[in-house]
Amino acid sequence: MGINIDRFIGDVDSNFICSICNDVLEDPLQAPICEHAFCKICISQWLDTNHSCPLDREQLIIGDLRPVSRILRSLLARLTLTCNNLIHGCPAIVALEELKTHLLECSFNPKRLVSCNSGCGITMCFDELANHICVQTENENKMSKMESKLADFRLETEDQIAEILGINNNLVEKLERFEKANEDKILLIESKLEFLDEEMATRLLYMKNSLHLESATLKQRLAEAERRAAEELKCLREEISRVTQENRQVEAERRAAEEIKWLREQIYMTYARLIIFVLLGLWFGYIVAKLY
Repeated sequence: MGINIDRFIGDVDSNFICSICNDVLEDPLQAPICEHAFCKICISQWLDTNHSCPLDREQLIIGDLRPVSRILRSLLARLTLTCNNLIHGCPAIVALEELKTHLLECSFNPKRLVSCNSGCGITMCFDELANHICVQTENENKMSKMESKLADFRLETEDQIAEILGINNNLVEKLERFEKANEDKILLIESKLEFLDEEMATRLLYMKNSLHLESATLKQRLAEAERRAAEELKCLREEISRVTQENRQVEAERRAAEEIKWLREQIYMTYARLIIFVLLGLWFGYIVAKLY
C-alpha cells in the first residue's frame, strides 16, 4: 500500500503515483519492459491473481520485478510530507527519505518506548504509560499501611497499660484511705493476723513474681514480635526489589496480622491476671473486716 497523497506538500508528479492504490509509491518496484512502477505490496497482491502489468497488460510475474531507477528513487526521496503523528500534534514536515528516522525520534509518537519513572523501570509504549500501575509504588503504599497499623497497635497497647496503672493507683489510694479510717481496729487485730501475713506475703510474692515473669515474658515477646515485624518489613523491601509477586506480600501481611492478634490475646490474659490479683486483695481485706 502506498503513502497517502494528501500528506505531501505541493503537487506530486504522476510518475510517483501507484496506479493500483492511487497513492505515492512505497518501496517501489517496476516492470522490466514497460517500466511502470508500483508499490511493492500492491503489485505483489496483484500478481497473486494476475500475470500481467495492470496498465498495459504485458505478461509479468513477481520474479520479473526489479527496483526502480536511482533517479526515480532520488526524486521520490526528496518529496516532503507531514509526520505520521500529525493527528497527535506533530507539526514536522520532512523529506520522505528522513521520515523513518524522524518517526523514531518524534516526541508525538504514541508507540515510542519509554520507561516507567515511578520506580519499576518497565519499558512500554508511551500511550500505555497513562494506564500503567507501578508495582513498586503499590507495594510501597502497602508497606506504609502496615507500618501505620503497627504504630497504631503500639499506641493502643501503651494506652491500655496506662489505663491499668491508673486503676491500680486508684485501688492503692482507696486501700490507704481504708487503713487510715480503720487504724484503731487494725492495731487491735494485728497480732491475730501475723500467721496470715506470712501466708499472704508468700502468695503475694508468688503472684508478684508470676506477674513480673509474665510481664517480662510479654515484653520479650513484644520485642521479639517487633523485631520479627522489622525483619518482615526488611525482607519485604528486599523481595520488592527482586520480584513483584503480590502473593508474598499478602503472606507477610497475614503473618503480621497473626502476630498482632496473638500479642493482643497475651495482653488481655495479663490484664485478666492483674484484675484477679486486685480482686483477691480486695476480697481478702473484706473478709478480714468482716471477721473483726
